[in-house]
Amino acid sequence: MIKYKAILKEPGKKPEFVYFSNSLKFLDGKLDGPPSTIKITTRAEKKISLFYSSDSVIKGKEYNFTLQIVPDNKKYWLDFCGPVIIFGRDAEDNLLDCPLTMEETGEIFTEPYEC
Repeated sequence: MIKYKAILKEPGKKPEFVYFSNSLKFLDGKLDGPPSTIKITTRAEKKISLFYSSDSVIKGKEYNFTLQIVPDNKKYWLDFCGPVIIFGRDAEDNLLDCPLTMEETGEIFTEPYEC
């Protein structure tokens, strides 16, 4: 089984580097629910995939962070509850080791509605 370097961000904790399998069963257990993903390209052109539980709000999971999206025409924000796992991805959307440094996570993990 292949393990990838990922970033785990749990509510109320600092992000940390971990090595995780990308198996659906593993992600379901770690996220405490069925995994969903959002594919993002950072300002530094790094491609990442954020995995989170699609049931986290229904299950009453604790607030984790707000993701600020800045497309060309309008800013908007997404709030995440429960744990989030970030992997890297290539141009074909295959998972890779996470390319972010801890300093770059500041671009991802923002306080609610910072401008």
